[in-house]
Amino acid sequence: MRVFIRLARAYLKPYWTRIVLSIWLTCVSSMAPFVFSFMGKTIVDDVLQIATTPPKPPDLDPADPVSPYAHHSYANAEPERAGLDDVFIARTGKTTAYKLKLLGIFFIAYLTIHATLAALRWISWYNTSIIGQKIVFRMRTDLHDKLQALQMTYFDQIQTGKIMARVIDDVDVIRTNVTNTVIMFATNLTMLAVGCLILYSINWRMALVATCCLPLYALSYQFFVRRVRETTRKIREINSRTYGYLQQKISGIRVVKSFTQEKMELLRYRRLARESLQTVLRRDVLQILLGGIATIISGVGTAFVLWYGASLVRDGSLTLGEMLFFYATVGCLFAPVIQISDTNIVLQWLVVVIQRVFDVLDEEVTIKDRPGAVKVSEVRGLIEFRNVSLKYKAPDPKLQPQESADRHAHDHHGHHHHLPEEQQAEPPPPKEFDFALTDVSLTIQPGQMVCITGASGSGKTSLVLMLLRLYEPSSGQILLDGRDVQSIRLTSLRRHVSLVPQESAIFSGTIADNVRYGEPYASLESVIAAAKAAEIHSFIDELPDKYDTKVGEQGVSLSGGQKQRVSIARALLTDPSVLILDDCTSALDAETEGRIQQTLQRVLHRRTSIVITHRTSMAMKADRIVVLDKGRIVEQGRHDELLANRGYYWRIYNSQQKGMAKAG
Repeated sequence: MRVFIRLARAYLKPYWTRIVLSIWLTCVSSMAPFVFSFMGKTIVDDVLQIATTPPKPPDLDPADPVSPYAHHSYANAEPERAGLDDVFIARTGKTTAYKLKLLGIFFIAYLTIHATLAALRWISWYNTSIIGQKIVFRMRTDLHDKLQALQMTYFDQIQTGKIMARVIDDVDVIRTNVTNTVIMFATNLTMLAVGCLILYSINWRMALVATCCLPLYALSYQFFVRRVRETTRKIREINSRTYGYLQQKISGIRVVKSFTQEKMELLRYRRLARESLQTVLRRDVLQILLGGIATIISGVGTAFVLWYGASLVRDGSLTLGEMLFFYATVGCLFAPVIQISDTNIVLQWLVVVIQRVFDVLDEEVTIKDRPGAVKVSEVRGLIEFRNVSLKYKAPDPKLQPQESADRHAHDHHGHHHHLPEEQQAEPPPPKEFDFALTDVSLTIQPGQMVCITGASGSGKTSLVLMLLRLYEPSSGQILLDGRDVQSIRLTSLRRHVSLVPQESAIFSGTIADNVRYGEPYASLESVIAAAKAAEIHSFIDELPDKYDTKVGEQGVSLSGGQKQRVSIARALLTDPSVLILDDCTSALDAETEGRIQQTLQRVLHRRTSIVITHRTSMAMKADRIVVLDKGRIVEQGRHDELLANRGYYWRIYNSQQKGMAKAG
């Protein structure tokens, strides 16, 4: 219940007047069936004036002069007529003119009520839609802002498709169900109260018969709906896994095709689709059974009402109009009873969905501005790593997609049995990996170009990402111009320290938009200057739309080298005091790489720069080379000094020289 209170305070409270208005409008609209049924009753009893004939006593002859019925209308009755005339006779209490006038009034009232209902329902629908869409806007904005603020470790542990399911699907479920549940619960409660009042005002004995069927109807619904909800929950879980699967495979479609794994991926997807199909069919069968049993119960209850009502009409205890009014009112009560009994299940389902959204919103932001953090207006570029160590935490199993096998227990015959939620084993707590970096101490002087090299997985990228505070060190300290980076505002730190990642991130839009990403209001002249420095201007200038050329999703229209050069131009446009190049020339051909290296030497002059590379051709131009191996610094110095040491760097250099000789 706490999640609903929190949801109401955070997202529903600002719109409580609209919610109250929607409840009132919906309650008024829900009275329409009762009004129309009452109009029908009045037409039957007061316009058509159909009444029942008092039953003829079997043992008395009204023709007998001594009979007490001698002066009754039976004495002069016409011979018995077939059909309804045996049961009904016309009343003569009102004139025909009055009846026609009353009928005209009802005709006008009928049209007026329908027009009024249409207007009320439209206002209610529009008002409810505004509430839902504003809740969606605020909630998705909060989720987006939270995701932007979260540290990289969160995204390392959770699948992208799962995040999308939280932001898109779960929020949409909240929009659809929360406001409707509140409004419809109040409306159904009102309908049930008014309906029961009408029934007991007409005939309390017949009302008892009718209301006895309602709990039985609700119990049968509850029995089936729990199973329906469980299968629906599983369908959503399968959909979440399917989103994640499709996101991975579509983004990696080139790898799939290059390794001709289309058939294998087709089989994997079919397994997911088959599981979804079986679950959906199971849900549909349950819903059909539920509908059939509900129809039988309501039919039996209605039959009893009609039978007992007909007997009361024959006895003269009830008019035909009252019986029809009663019958119509009973029919209006089954749906409110079901929806009220269903409210608890809907709320339980919503608790899960709302909690998943709040889990994202409640995720602790571990990398943020500390109290008293300062804004730095100027950076010289002195960087110090003091005994820095870093240990990554393994992915949290609770954030990982659950495979279907995890949800089932298998016996020795190969059959599987679905485990109830409470019997499923809790995922083990996340473990920690070994240290990615251990006791690293390094000082980089202002304006110095330092090259970091080493084998894959040696911790090169991890080291520079900590300088940007994308990750926090497990121990040790990182300083920029003698100030701990944790005491500098993140926006200020990242304004002065820029990164060109190994895998270039190109966004949908124009080339100019991508270059301007770090400086959205930069002039076109500045964009062109940055592009020239990155050796990409000549290519852009040959395009029909030049800098306004659309690059498509993830820069699909650009080659790998072109994407990397756009990334370099983006970093250069911000004019950072410290520039980090994470193996950014690895996707370039030798000729372009040579030009880029010459450009970088000019651009990096008097600018502190950290270059991560596997190529010694780039490393030999650095002021200092730092060699990492298994998270530790094993060598550092200039190119000629490290060659003279005949250590790790010397082996890398010789290996690359031999490769170039063979290629030549």
